[in-house]
Amino acid sequence: MKLISFFKKVRKPLFIITFIVLQPLSLYNFILLSKDMIYGDSSGLYLKPLPRYGFMRVPENTFTLKYEAFHRLAADFAQIYFPSQKLSSLTTAYTKDTLDPWQRPSRYAPFIHAVYSFSFCKFEYGFASFLHMLVQMLLFFVSFIYAFKILRIEKDLFPVILLVNFCLFLTPVGLSWFERGQFSLYVSLSYLWLFLGLVNRNGYYIFISALFAYVKWTSFPFIFLVFFAMGAKFKEH
Repeated sequence: MKLISFFKKVRKPLFIITFIVLQPLSLYNFILLSKDMIYGDSSGLYLKPLPRYGFMRVPENTFTLKYEAFHRLAADFAQIYFPSQKLSSLTTAYTKDTLDPWQRPSRYAPFIHAVYSFSFCKFEYGFASFLHMLVQMLLFFVSFIYAFKILRIEKDLFPVILLVNFCLFLTPVGLSWFERGQFSLYVSLSYLWLFLGLVNRNGYYIFISALFAYVKWTSFPFIFLVFFAMGAKFKEH
């Protein structure tokens, strides 16, 4: 019993110390992937561990050379970056005639293409993809901190932030998210704000959730259904 009592007392400090020790490794992986994403210098090969799905680099063609994208990472970001360079090409962006280097039809709304066209796509590919990931992480962590404040569980924020960093930059799946330049944190943001909206019965939070879901159409139908289901439930009360 004394051993169990002792473990209960030290488990949180032990957890925090363990993940603090791991933070330099997270930073190391973040720097390596960021360099590779911006410059395509293959520094990602030194990651520990390696991304779950390996490396998918932008192939060489006239268009990728023009925007200094050849051999860069963020293959999923390419799906929105290249079609957004020419908004007039959006009529073909959802077919195999798209400007995407792998001819993948776009999975993003025309409005999202327009937003990227006037923002991230003003930069060369490497920096644009890195900026895309940076903004995504900034929005996620700001929302995350706000959620802990609203839920009044700030005392648990620090260890959870350490755990999130570990999941993003020290696991094969997390590293694959960054390596592919995916939009997954927008989906996480959508679910986070949806949860806050339902817990606090706040329609504004649910609206923010829908905005983040709109970035990834795959999550928007789910948010749409939950919104109306909960709306009907609130009316009953």
